Amino acid sequence: MNSESTVSIPQELFFDLPRAVPGGFKTTFLRQPSYGSLPTTATPNNYIVQIQVPELPNTFLYPDSSYINVRAEITLANAAGDANSGTTDYALMLGSGASIFNRMVISFNNTTVIEDISEFGVFIAHMTNLTVSGSQKQALGVGLGCSGTSVSDGQTSIATVLGFGGETLNAANTLTVNFAIPLPGILGSGAAGKMIPMFLGGFNVQLYCDDIANYVVGGTAKYTAGSIKLLSVEFCAEILQVDNASMSAIISSLPVPGKIFIKGTTCTTSTASLGSAANGTQEILVSSRVASQKALLISCAPANAYEKKYASVFPNLGSQTALSINSVFYPQQGLSPCFSPADCYQQQRIALNAGNSTTHLGCVRNGNFRVSSTATGLCRAYNSTATGERSLAGQSDQALLLLNTEHFMQRGILSGADTRASSSFMRFNIVAALAAQVHTVYFFSIHDVILECDLVNRTISRKV
Repeated sequence: MNSESTVSIPQELFFDLPRAVPGGFKTTFLRQPSYGSLPTTATPNNYIVQIQVPELPNTFLYPDSSYINVRAEITLANAAGDANSGTTDYALMLGSGASIFNRMVISFNNTTVIEDISEFGVFIAHMTNLTVSGSQKQALGVGLGCSGTSVSDGQTSIATVLGFGGETLNAANTLTVNFAIPLPGILGSGAAGKMIPMFLGGFNVQLYCDDIANYVVGGTAKYTAGSIKLLSVEFCAEILQVDNASMSAIISSLPVPGKIFIKGTTCTTSTASLGSAANGTQEILVSSRVASQKALLISCAPANAYEKKYASVFPNLGSQTALSINSVFYPQQGLSPCFSPADCYQQQRIALNAGNSTTHLGCVRNGNFRVSSTATGLCRAYNSTATGERSLAGQSDQALLLLNTEHFMQRGILSGADTRASSSFMRFNIVAALAAQVHTVYFFSIHDVILECDLVNRTISRKV
């Protein structure tokens, strides 16, 4: 036998192209602009940008690739009434490019709501800080706009610098910015690895604009938040188009005839308030009701925090701070955030399935994590005033709680806590009176979602 026959040569040593490229599949790029005219001057608070993602025959959407492309014009208010010096004056945009929007609603065929994420920009900002390093965040700044010009900026809530050292202002204190915002949730990273059918109907994406005063602050005394004008907003993603024969083969191989089930992850938001100078044990209702909550992200922003709602502090929390779902505590023995902040940090890692790994380490510095309402335990008081420094490296307030609420650690489908028919409370053990400011608490429930795509009735609905 010839030792060099095709039988004896390992398959990995063949470098020839296949005899034929599989036919019937074609990947293209979808760029869908918003419909209707955008405001020609200042974009008002709560203005809704609407994008109609079209119905396309024999087509699937890759959610891993989806993002919102935004071009906007920001005008800063000039408190001093004089022109930009060009050397020392600037403002700061907080969070990321997603901060422009405070809510995203996705519906199928304009009727069935399949996703609704409130405080959209805050959620993306906090999850970015929890999952990427400072260097990674600086690199992400090209698209998402989540860092200034140094790695230390990436470790704070700064999105971009408006003025000196960052984007350049013109004589009218105006500049044009561009952001590419990767989507979370069902049409984004929450359905990574899946394909969303587009042949049953279209998707309507509604983006609610936030007040610019909520995400732009003065870096120096001269500038304050002014106004923003949206120039263009687009939904972008890769799509897969297949021919009729391939489509028939896909449909005939479905495990459940006539139906496609898609499992993903999304977020449901609720808020509560801690009164000025609150003290003692506080039981706060978490109003989201979901079938499988994987984790609960909690932030707490004092009303006068320099980073506004993008700041987060531990509200002077002592031992036995925990989440209660149907009288079961997560974690069971509770936490003591102000006295054992490292313990809280490790709970974040567990919730991200990265307990002892070197991935998903986040970019929040030790000094930025150990922050409370007033100096308590191992934590400093939060930053309530502008410092005149462009970088907040040592003064950013990013004390975040992320609690794991899964029943087992395999990260399986529907493995989270069911909060639909049970009371869910966050128990805050406040050991010292809070600063004399209202503290807004944000609860982001990260949970499973299952879409049922009915090929016979041509509908898509949420089953969980």
